[in-house]
Amino acid sequence: MFPSTRASYLASLFLSSLALSANASKLVVFGNSLSDVWNKINFVDSHFAVPYFFGRYASGPVWNEYLTHFNNYTLINYAVGGALSNNTFINDIVGTNITLPSAMDQISMFQDVFSPLYTNKTDLKSDIAVVEIGGNDIFYSSALVLNNTVNPETFAKNMVDNIMSSANKLVDFGYVNIIVAQIPNLATSPFSKSLTVQQRDFLSALVVYANKLIAEKVASLDTTLQNSSGWAKVLELFDLFQLIVDESDITKALNITVLDKECYVTNEAEDKLLSSCDNPDNHLYIDLYHPETRPHSLIGALASEMLGNSSFSLNKESTLYLISKYNISDFGYSKNALFTSTSNSTGFLNIKEFNITSSKSNAKSIASGTNPSSKISGSSMKLKPVTFGLVAFVFSLVLL
Repeated sequence: MFPSTRASYLASLFLSSLALSANASKLVVFGNSLSDVWNKINFVDSHFAVPYFFGRYASGPVWNEYLTHFNNYTLINYAVGGALSNNTFINDIVGTNITLPSAMDQISMFQDVFSPLYTNKTDLKSDIAVVEIGGNDIFYSSALVLNNTVNPETFAKNMVDNIMSSANKLVDFGYVNIIVAQIPNLATSPFSKSLTVQQRDFLSALVVYANKLIAEKVASLDTTLQNSSGWAKVLELFDLFQLIVDESDITKALNITVLDKECYVTNEAEDKLLSSCDNPDNHLYIDLYHPETRPHSLIGALASEMLGNSSFSLNKESTLYLISKYNISDFGYSKNALFTSTSNSTGFLNIKEFNITSSKSNAKSIASGTNPSSKISGSSMKLKPVTFGLVAFVFSLVLL
């Protein structure tokens, strides 16, 4: 898949009009659709049946935009919807030809742009790099894992090795503050309704095992980075959503009343919207796979607290504390503390952020911390989720 002229042009329209602060830390994010901010359009020029919010797979801002808001960071987002930990790894297993930039590819693209500009690696000491990847690896390979064509333990180990290779690549570049996200739990999403209880339990166990490996390897990396006055931390996505699903007090505090059904129901084969809910904020998921913007704000709050409070431990009580402290009820699809007066028509937020294309055209300003040289506007173009059709096909092999 190659970027078309139109897709590249529209993607280049996404640029924060806010000035950069020379002293503000930068948050650099690599990942998949959970983190994507208007990047996939660089590689796939089509549309979505679901009315996502300006290139995000949500009804509003996504988690790294909330984290940016909570801490006054400058966001540089290279995450691409549909991305894998390593394309060769999954292509060899499934027999596909996935060409969307993997996490490793995203980091290489970032390095191509910024390596000449960061000659002094001490400039990166206060910045944070994030690797959020692995969900699509599970999606693509689940059929083969479930029918024992692929050994689940070997698969998990190889996938986590790929994830940590991305983290180590960022360390080699000069980053000393690293976040690696847990892999989310398929069993908490509406898509899991198409699976048997046994299949859901098996996939949950696979993800739990993979996340255990991530925790062990991140702990080892943290020990290494402490020698450089840095750190490595795990963003507990799996654990957070398990709490949301299991604890009614948390869903009540979030004003979420629907956990097991998506807001927008689509016919994926025909790319048609079949029905929509009255209030997306009352749903945990916008579609079969992706959370709504309010849960995204809670992820951002979790990440913020994890960074600012070394004694923080995720549980029911601390989650309720986050909801209160960060005023999570203020973040929704129509009214949102990140919105400007034009956000609902432009997609621009009250934060400093750049995606792949706008970071390339403003790389010198970003690296130096000076003001961007231009201000440009956005587009409401929707995208088509090319990954989902293949995912449904792969799972149909198991369910037949």
